[in-house]
Amino acid sequence: MPTDTPAKAGQTITVDVDVDADGNLTGPIPDSRENTVLAITAACGIWALTAGAVLLITATAHTIRLSAEEAVRIEGEHVPMDASPVGAGKVGMVLRFPVGVVAAITPFNGPVHLTAHKLGPALAAGNSIVLKPSPKAPLSVHAFIEAVLEADIPDGAVNVLYGDGVAPGLVSDPRVDFVSFTGSIPVGKAIRNNVGMKRVALELGGVGPTFVSDDADLKVAATACARNAMMIAGQSCVSVQNVYVKRTAHDAFLDLLVNEIEAIRFGDPLETSTEVGTLIDDGAAERVMGMIDRAVNDGATLLCGGHRNLLSAAGLDPALSLGQQCGLGALADGTCRRDGPCERRLTPTGGDGVKSHPATAGNRGAEEGGVRQ
Repeated sequence: MPTDTPAKAGQTITVDVDVDADGNLTGPIPDSRENTVLAITAACGIWALTAGAVLLITATAHTIRLSAEEAVRIEGEHVPMDASPVGAGKVGMVLRFPVGVVAAITPFNGPVHLTAHKLGPALAAGNSIVLKPSPKAPLSVHAFIEAVLEADIPDGAVNVLYGDGVAPGLVSDPRVDFVSFTGSIPVGKAIRNNVGMKRVALELGGVGPTFVSDDADLKVAATACARNAMMIAGQSCVSVQNVYVKRTAHDAFLDLLVNEIEAIRFGDPLETSTEVGTLIDDGAAERVMGMIDRAVNDGATLLCGGHRNLLSAAGLDPALSLGQQCGLGALADGTCRRDGPCERRLTPTGGDGVKSHPATAGNRGAEEGGVRQ
């Protein structure tokens, strides 16, 4: 990390871009898309070459473009102070200044796109940034940063550190003014407890449920649930994790769900026909296989998949498990409810609802596996 970055010295970082009268970016953004797509796929096979990585890079370019456009629209406020007699005839002014140095730690499951979400706004607001990508996906971030530097970013504005060992020192460094982290809850808590008075932004995943009513188009619902449960091999905090289905629609929905899961093209992420690649590494595959085994041992019915395959060390067939108290009961981290005895392949949740748990790469805690940093 430079001892005196531009933002730290009070100098606003500027990047030369072409904009129209409305502040919209009109000039080109350097396009290293092909190399970065290959880096994402090769470094972390969870993103298939065409189905995932290309889309991810397109979204990354849009994020950088939007950030550049917003950079010319940062403004303050005039605040009338006459709500009180003391302030009569006075006007307050709110001005915005760069916060300084931003430390940004990103996970493996969206290495370039999530980096762009931190880098773009930081630079747009005039800050310098120190990035720390996941050690499980550093190559794609490196390729992305090379493209960024080709855009004439000022020296010292963008910095990258690699490896787990640097993370504690990065977040506690007194030269860092703001910490942005995307990853697991335990790591987020550790950061919060060690940053002192620094401002932080912590994105720590989610367990949003999906509800399927009996008057829904079950085919559409099953397709959406299957595809979004298995996307990037399930290693996403926004994947479908808990599905609540009306009892009267349960069996029909379940059949459609299994059929859709089995129709997804899993395989070598470098093959253009592949829709979903592998888990991030062998450790992740072993962890998820353990979840599935423990769920079955606890009484779950494995309706499809759930076996290691020979595709790679990180290969695992997609699995759907139903019929015990917590679906994937191996998730003993308090993320699943235990609502009473099991009942015919499903867990009662009260009323007319039942819940199912599609599972592949350990949807819960996927980012935890990528950012133990």
